[in-house]
Amino acid sequence: MSSEELTKLPNTIGGMTSINGFISTSVQQWVADEFLQRESHRGPDAQKVLWIIEADCRIDGIIFAPVAQYSVHPEEKEVIFNIGSAFRIDSITLNEANNIWHIKATATNDGSHAFSEYMKVLRRELKETSEKVIFGTLLIDMGKYVTAQCYFKDLIERFSGSNHPDLSDFHYNLGLTYSFQGDLDLAEQNFLRALKYQNLVPLKQRDMVRTLNALGWVHQDSGALDEAIDFYKKAEYICEEKLGSNDLANAQTYTYMGRYYLERQQYNESNTCYERALKILRLYFPNQHQRLGIILSEMGDARRKQGKPEQALELYKQAEAIFNDILPKHHPCMAYCWSGMGLSFLQLNNIKEAQGHHEKALQTYRHVLPPDHINISISEKNLKCIRYDLVIDSYLQVCSQV
Repeated sequence: MSSEELTKLPNTIGGMTSINGFISTSVQQWVADEFLQRESHRGPDAQKVLWIIEADCRIDGIIFAPVAQYSVHPEEKEVIFNIGSAFRIDSITLNEANNIWHIKATATNDGSHAFSEYMKVLRRELKETSEKVIFGTLLIDMGKYVTAQCYFKDLIERFSGSNHPDLSDFHYNLGLTYSFQGDLDLAEQNFLRALKYQNLVPLKQRDMVRTLNALGWVHQDSGALDEAIDFYKKAEYICEEKLGSNDLANAQTYTYMGRYYLERQQYNESNTCYERALKILRLYFPNQHQRLGIILSEMGDARRKQGKPEQALELYKQAEAIFNDILPKHHPCMAYCWSGMGLSFLQLNNIKEAQGHHEKALQTYRHVLPPDHINISISEKNLKCIRYDLVIDSYLQVCSQV
């Protein structure tokens, strides 16, 4: 925390504080201690703070869950608190031996309204989706791709061979986790299995749109652009004919089509698709929603690649403000946004700002992605680059469009 934030906290003892996004914690103090040893990017006046939280699971509205069984690091015994969690500040003390502040707090149910509103928005998007799928979707939204992958694999193994109505959703979301980690073959296998189940159920048209878009994305990332646009146009047709042009699923379709036309350097078509997607998203979501941040970040990519770095930075900064407000500290969407900002600053020959943003992006990529992920190696090279014409501009999109 900044020194300014910390000086205000003693005045709130006995009062409440809340977090807009999800919170990752651990029941093992050594995990927190390891994080405290890491370098901070919040500036020279940043203070190290250890939060010690008490939570009573018997109180309605206090929602948290242990996820160790689905984690790649089960020894960390991670516990996730829901969006909008509220805490009463009980005490604030400085451990003078190591210069770390200790904040003791108690979880309360005052944040339940924020989570209720979030769930309403999510259910609006995933209309026929069960609680099992929504929990995994929350993990993906948090950028916990490996944890979500283990979770959906476990569900598929548990219900394999049955006629469980959520099998298509399990495979679709498992495919997403593979695609974000760069394993396009396994992603495609799971998307195709999802599509097979969806073809058997006429009411799964919205899910089918998402799966067709995902398959288009896999083909586009593999360089098969003609196949990609075929999938996108099939998805667009279903939306136009069956769901309505302003259906939320069509925002996803236009986002992917925007990426396609951008790669084709058909900038007018790309801008039009992104604007259509943004217009639809604003019909459904509040201004501080992750999906709006993602589309603004991608629109920044488009302006940057059109040679308009000032416009790009304005869009990236809007996305960054949203992500800062609602996402955990280490999140792939934030890293992707910082990568774009780093490239834009380099376009403007502001090498210091470019390197600063690439450094922040690299640290987050290393924290949330597998060590061999392409975004890590690209970020390492771009961090050292001082000429825009020599950068590598092929980051894998790692932000969930649900």
